[in-house]
Amino acid sequence: MITCISLKRIISKWTTRRNFNIRTGLLVISAFALFLTMKAMVQPSLQDVLSSVRPVNVMKKNVFSRSGFFNSHKGNAYSPSNKKVQLSEELKGWEHFDVDISATSERKSEYWYLTKVDGLSFNKEIPDHPILQQPYFQPNPKNQFVMADAELTIPAGCSDRTKIVIFILSEPYTTASRQAIRQTWGSVAFGGFWPMTTFNMDIQLLFVVGMYFNNDKGRPKPTSLGESHLNAEVKIYNDILRLNTEDTYTNLTRKMILGFKWLNKNCPQIKYVIKADQDVFVNVPLMWQFLMHYGQRNAIYGHVYFNNTVHRDGKWAISKSVLPIDNFPIYTAGSCYVISADAIGKILQKYYLFPYVGVEDAFITGIVASVANVDRYNVTGFTYWEEGDLDKCEIVMNRVYTANHYNASSIKDMWRLIGIGNTDCL
Repeated sequence: MITCISLKRIISKWTTRRNFNIRTGLLVISAFALFLTMKAMVQPSLQDVLSSVRPVNVMKKNVFSRSGFFNSHKGNAYSPSNKKVQLSEELKGWEHFDVDISATSERKSEYWYLTKVDGLSFNKEIPDHPILQQPYFQPNPKNQFVMADAELTIPAGCSDRTKIVIFILSEPYTTASRQAIRQTWGSVAFGGFWPMTTFNMDIQLLFVVGMYFNNDKGRPKPTSLGESHLNAEVKIYNDILRLNTEDTYTNLTRKMILGFKWLNKNCPQIKYVIKADQDVFVNVPLMWQFLMHYGQRNAIYGHVYFNNTVHRDGKWAISKSVLPIDNFPIYTAGSCYVISADAIGKILQKYYLFPYVGVEDAFITGIVASVANVDRYNVTGFTYWEEGDLDKCEIVMNRVYTANHYNASSIKDMWRLIGIGNTDCL
C-alpha cells in the first residue's frame, strides 16, 4: 500500500512536469498493483516460509493439524523438507485433515470421563485350573524358539514422559489406514487434543510391519510403488517398526513378540501398551482415564474368552502335534487389549518355552500369560471380532472403549462425529 501511494506521488509530479495526461499515470499505477498482486499469489508468504523450518506448536490448538512429522521429544510438529522426501500421491492426499471443534459444546474434564469409566464394569477372571494342569503347560526348554531381533527400520524411542504406547499390528502397504489413525484417534500421540477434552495424554504411537517376500505361495509380493509409499512414511513419521519377517497371519505372534522386545528395550518407563488391529477405533481419553485410575500391574485387560475350542482347520488351525489340548485357557480378544509393561516382561521370559502358535491372542494372552501368572480382566466396552459393527453412538457417547470393523473412510467419519458432538446420539 505504501509503495503504491509513494509511486502515485512520484508519477503525479512527473506527469505534471512533463505535461503528461494524468490518466496515463493512473494506468501505470494500476498495472504495477496488478503485478504486485500476482507476485504475492505465486510466492509463499513469510509465515509459510517460517513454518517450513520452524516448529509449529499444535498443543495450543484443540484440533489436530498435520503438515509434517512429530518429534515426540520436543512436542512439536515439523514440516518435512520436500527436497529430502518426495511424497507419493497417496500420502499427499492425506496431508491435512482437521476437525473444527471451536463451535462445539463445553469441554470434557478428566473427572467427566471418569464418571463414564465408572459405568463400565471390569472383573478379574480366574483361569481354568484343570486345563492348566495338563502336561502341555509345563514349560519345556527343548521347545525353545528364541526370536532374534529383526528390526529393519527403527523408530524413535519413547520420551521420558510417555506412559502408554499404542501398538498397532499393520501390513506393509496399508498406508491409508495408518494415515487415518494418525490423523484421528491416534493424533493424541502427536500432541493433539481429543475433541472437546481439557487434558493431555502422554501417549506414543507405534505401527509394527513385516515384509512381503517373492514367493510362490499366493501371498502378497513386494512392489516398487508399495515400498516407495512405505519408505516415505518411515522418513516422515518415524513411528514404524519394520521387521525382517514375512507379514502373514501366522506370523502375528512373531510380530508381537519382536515388538514387545523392542518396547522392553527402548521404552522402559511406560506403564501400559494398548495393542490394537488397524481396523479398530480406540476411545483414547476413556481408555486413558480407566488405566490411570484403575490400571494394575501384572495385568491384561480386554474382552475375555472362556474355554474356547482349539481349531484344527481353517484360518485359526493349529495341529495337535503343536498344541495337544482341546481348549484354550482364558485369553483376551486380539482386536484390542491392554497389557501392563511388567506383564510384557513376564511374557518375554516364558514364550520361548512352548512350541510356536500362530494364533497371537490365544498364545500370548492365554497360554503364556497363564503360565506366567499374569492376571486377566474382562472389561465391558472392549471389542472382539464376533461383535460386529457397533452403533456410532456407542463411541460418540463414550459407552465403549473400542470398536472394530473400521476402514480409513469410516475412521474419519467417526472422528468428525466426535468433533461435532453428534446430536443424533443425545
